[in-house]
Amino acid sequence: MVKIIEIKDNIIEDVVGNLSDKENTFIISSASQEIVEVKEKIFETIVAKETDKSAEILSKVMAKSDEGTIASVITNITEKNTNEDSTLSLKVMADFSENSPEKLEAYAETNSEQIEILSIDAVQKASVSNEDVDLIAKVVAVVNDKIANIVVEEVSKSSSEEKQSLSAKVFQAIVETEPDKMDIINTEVRDLMIEQTIESAKDQQEGTGIQEQEDFTDIVSDIIVNTDSETAEKIINELNDVNTESNLSLEVISGISEKDENKLNELSENIKDEMNELTIDAVQNAENTSEDSQLIANVVSVINNDLINIMVEEVSKVSTDEKQTLSAKVLQAIVETEPDKMDIINNEIKDVMIEQTVESAKNQSEGTGIQEQEDFTDIVSDIIVNTDSETAEKIINELNDVNTESNLSLKVISGISQKDAKKLDELAGNNLEQIEELTTDAVQNAENTSEDSDLIAQVVSVVNDNFANKVVEEVNKAAELDETKDSLSAKVLQAIVDEEPAKIEAISKENKDQLIEDAVDAAKKQKEGDIIDETDYTKIITDVMVNTETETASKILEEVDNIETDSNFKLDFIDVLKEEENFDKTLDILSATSVQNNDAITNIINEAIDKIEDDEDVSKITDILKDSEGSLSEKILDAGNKNKENKEKISEVLKEVAEEDPDKVIEIIENNKNTNEILDAIKDKIENEEAITAEDFSNVFDENVSPN
Repeated sequence: MVKIIEIKDNIIEDVVGNLSDKENTFIISSASQEIVEVKEKIFETIVAKETDKSAEILSKVMAKSDEGTIASVITNITEKNTNEDSTLSLKVMADFSENSPEKLEAYAETNSEQIEILSIDAVQKASVSNEDVDLIAKVVAVVNDKIANIVVEEVSKSSSEEKQSLSAKVFQAIVETEPDKMDIINTEVRDLMIEQTIESAKDQQEGTGIQEQEDFTDIVSDIIVNTDSETAEKIINELNDVNTESNLSLEVISGISEKDENKLNELSENIKDEMNELTIDAVQNAENTSEDSQLIANVVSVINNDLINIMVEEVSKVSTDEKQTLSAKVLQAIVETEPDKMDIINNEIKDVMIEQTVESAKNQSEGTGIQEQEDFTDIVSDIIVNTDSETAEKIINELNDVNTESNLSLKVISGISQKDAKKLDELAGNNLEQIEELTTDAVQNAENTSEDSDLIAQVVSVVNDNFANKVVEEVNKAAELDETKDSLSAKVLQAIVDEEPAKIEAISKENKDQLIEDAVDAAKKQKEGDIIDETDYTKIITDVMVNTETETASKILEEVDNIETDSNFKLDFIDVLKEEENFDKTLDILSATSVQNNDAITNIINEAIDKIEDDEDVSKITDILKDSEGSLSEKILDAGNKNKENKEKISEVLKEVAEEDPDKVIEIIENNKNTNEILDAIKDKIENEEAITAEDFSNVFDENVSPN
């Protein structure tokens, strides 16, 4: 029978290829001692081939064999397989333990050394892949306590260098697969695995050691949630002892809060001092980012009242220097995540956080302190909108007390109006005095820019009528008290009409009249050179006039008519007005509305003609006349009847119109009641292409015009 040993490798391979058959497996398992050398050769070949079925074949053989055959299989796997990357021993161990746990335990009782060798080899050659980790956990879940401890101890020994994260992954897999097994793990081994697990998470947070895709802070929180209280307490203590400036503690405590808020509160009751220490460390090492602020808010939203106040108090303590804005971010995150939790926070702590939040917004608006991408005025308004009335009132009071010349108040009040207009009205109803103070400060510190004017208009457009009038009243006061803001009224008036034109009707007559007076005055001053600004204030009042209701437009006409100036502001007014769509129809409607309006338009035209001084002015009147379709052309012609000088000016204008647009001049003459007798003569000249002179239009005007 010894010659059987000389069997060719290819024949053995054929046998191995069929070993998945139950019959062949049985034959190998029950073969007599005479062919043991053939069995050894077959085992050796299976181990060497290490195919996908090798582990399955060998574990089945072990399940059906005597102790001698099992020992032979283990020897072949552990001694003859020198491949350091082989997972065969681990797969055999896992299959054997899962399919024949009783056989494994029985064999371990009499051959513990063999099982220990197999277990150690299995762990030593295992990788940190999730597949191998799950196999180890599967073994631990079903084997007896002795084998489980051997496996876990070897895991702790192997968790170094490139396998430093093995303990963390196996630890997590065990508590998810069979958490009760943690009770039988040797205390020293368990403590070492905990230490290694925390170290892996620490290294990952700090960017040291081997970096992997798995989130080890998540693994730590997962273990805490799924393990027994004693093990969880040990992990918390290890976290408190670890030396790191990363946000490891915060990530872990936030992970626990997301996975099981009851577990977090249970820990805070059973190991209060340790959890307090962990919470304080979490905040102290938190980064001054929206992400970490949200993590803090996530914890606050689920923990008990005592721990909430410990956490937010610590936030208020660390909100200095490079973390000065942390309070603002945490407050915002809390009111967006769980606004009712604001009621739990101690009033003194809340007051400090509010003060720090407003201070952050102030510093940003003034360009001092640490400048960040987040808009802290937006954060302040966001907190006000989403929090309770008491907290909102505290913030309003803090804003009123802060000393700044920036437009902080305006940006906040505008932010509230955009997010929730009802909230602003509600605050005004409950805390009128504070809101009026905030509004006053907002307008007084507003810059004389289109941007700030738009912010004011945004507030006016959404708030109730009383509040809107309060804002406009403050605008008028600011324009009166500060010469640098005398044009703010014009910009606000335009912004209101652009933003919500119907809102202009809600403004009281007194407030509206003052806005218009200031706006027209700003346009006049700009024409006179007293205001140097890129904004065209004449354009503003003409825009408003054609885009608003009759009462406001009439008031603008009245103010333009009454304005006294040495400049030809009124000519500019008509010149700019003609660029508005359907301007002539607007004037016709206003003229028909009231005698006062008609007289105002006439007066404006007359003064504009009176003050024509140069060719540029003549060109402006010419363009106005060319563009006019309504009664405006008649008023221009009528202006020539005032005196001889005006007659000459308008005749020159008509000549210019005739040269540029003959048809237009005929239309103008036809529409004038005094021009029938000269119409044919003008037409003849145009048809004969004869030169037209100013004298040709003398009969357009009354014969007895005054010389002056």
